[in-house]
Amino acid sequence: MLLLPLMNIIHRSNGLFYWLLLLLISYFSLFHKLDSAPFYMWDESWYALNAQEMLEKGNFLEVFLLGKPDFGNTKPPFALWCMLPFIKLFGFNELGVRLASAIFALFSTILLYLVGLKVLKDKLYALALPLVLLSSTGFVSQHIARSGDTDSILAFLILAQSLTFYTFTTRANQPKAQWYLVATALLLSLGCLTKGIAGLLVLPGLIAWAIYTRHFIPILKGWGFYAGAIIFILLVLGYYWYRNLLTPGYIDAVIKFELGGRLEQQTYLNEDKLPFYYYYKAFITENRLMNWIYALPIAIIYLIKSEQSSVKKLGLFMLFAMAGTSTLLCLSSTKLYWYDASLYPIIACIIGLAAALFIANNKPTFSLLFILLFLPAYQYIIKNNVYTNMHTSLGNILKEIRQGDHKNDSIYILHSDVTFIVNCYAKKDALLGFNNTITNHEDSILTSGKYILTTKKERDIDVNNLFVLETIARKEDCAYYKIIAKK
Repeated sequence: MLLLPLMNIIHRSNGLFYWLLLLLISYFSLFHKLDSAPFYMWDESWYALNAQEMLEKGNFLEVFLLGKPDFGNTKPPFALWCMLPFIKLFGFNELGVRLASAIFALFSTILLYLVGLKVLKDKLYALALPLVLLSSTGFVSQHIARSGDTDSILAFLILAQSLTFYTFTTRANQPKAQWYLVATALLLSLGCLTKGIAGLLVLPGLIAWAIYTRHFIPILKGWGFYAGAIIFILLVLGYYWYRNLLTPGYIDAVIKFELGGRLEQQTYLNEDKLPFYYYYKAFITENRLMNWIYALPIAIIYLIKSEQSSVKKLGLFMLFAMAGTSTLLCLSSTKLYWYDASLYPIIACIIGLAAALFIANNKPTFSLLFILLFLPAYQYIIKNNVYTNMHTSLGNILKEIRQGDHKNDSIYILHSDVTFIVNCYAKKDALLGFNNTITNHEDSILTSGKYILTTKKERDIDVNNLFVLETIARKEDCAYYKIIAKK
C-alpha cells in the first residue's frame, strides 16, 4: 500500500531526479572501486601494454607488444585510442586502463534510458531499461564493463548501430532519413575498428528486419546506402590495407586469428567443442544474467502478444537484433563467455520495454516484482565485482617495496608465464622511475647481492634450489629475496 503513494511522489519529480538516480546506480555498478582488482591476465594486461606502447611510440596506427609489432592482437586500434586519454590523464594503472570500458558501459546505460524516454513517454518507466543492464551480472564484470577490454565499447556501438538503423526504418520516407543509414554505416565501421569482424554481429538481424518491414529494396535505392558503403570501405578496408603496408604480414595474421580463427575451433581457447546454445546456457549455469534470464522469455511473449504500439515495434526490432547477434555467436566454433557482451544491452531493452509496458497496463504494484528482480542482482554485482579475488599480489608487493627501505633496489622479476600481468606491473614500476628487469631463474646475471621477486609460489622451489636467500617480504603468491650466494 505504501508503494503507490511513493510512486506518485516520484512521478511528479522533475527529470533531474531521474538522471541523478540513474547516475548514482550506474556509479556503484560501473565505477566504484574500479581499480580495486589487479590487472587481469590475458586480454586486459595485453591491451594495456598495447595502449601504453602506442603512447610511447606516438604511432597510433600500428599495434606493438613488448617493442615488436603485435601479430597476436590483430584487432584494429579504436579501443586502444579510447584508452589513451585516460592512461595519459591517470597514468598507466588499473584505473587508467579500465575507464574507457566503464564509460562506454555508461553510454549504453544512458542510451537505453533515452530510448525509454522516447517510446514510453514516462521518466520512471524509462528507468527499467538501464536498470536491467546495470544488474546484468555478466555485463558488469571482468572482460566487459569493468576491465580494459574491447567488449564494452563494442556492445555500445552495436546498440547504437541497431537504434540508428531502426530509426531509419521508422522514418524512411522523410527527407533526412538517409542520414540514419550513413550513421549506421559509421557505427558499423567503428565496431569493426574495435573488434574486427565482431563489429558486424548485429548485421544479420538488421538485414532480416529490413526484409521483414519491406525496406530492403528501398535501402539499396537510396544514396545513404552507397555513402555508407564508401565510409565503410575507406575506414575499415582502408585501415586493414594501410596497416598491412606498415606491418607486412598483418593481413595473414587477421586471416589466421579472425576470419579463419574464431569462426573455427581454436583448441587452445576451447579444448572441447561447445554447443550451439552455449551462451544462453551460460546465462543460467554461470549466473551471467541471474534473475533476468527467467524474465526474458516472458518479456518476449508479452511483447509479441501486446497491442500494436511504438513500444511493441521497437521490442520486435530488438528481437531481430538479438536473434541475428545470437546466431553468429552460436555459429562460431570458438566460444568464450565474454563474447556475449553485445547481447546484454539488447536484452535489457527487450526486458525493460516489456516490464514498463506490463506495469503501465496493469497495476503499478507489479513494479515491486521488478524491484525484487533488480535488487539481488545489483547487490551481487556490488559485492562480487568490487571485491574481486585477486589474480596476483605483484602490484601490491611492488608498491610496498617502493615505499620502504628497498625502494631504490634494482629488482629482477622472475617470470616464465605466457600472460602479461607481470609485464604490466614491471612497466608501471618503471614509469614511476624505478629499475626492474624481467627474467627467469636460470639467468646467469642472478648473482649474490641481487634482489629477486618471484611471482608464483612454485617458483620458490626453483630459487631455493639454486640460491641461498634472505627473505625480505612475502605477500600471497609473491616473495621478495636477496641472493646471498649460489648453491
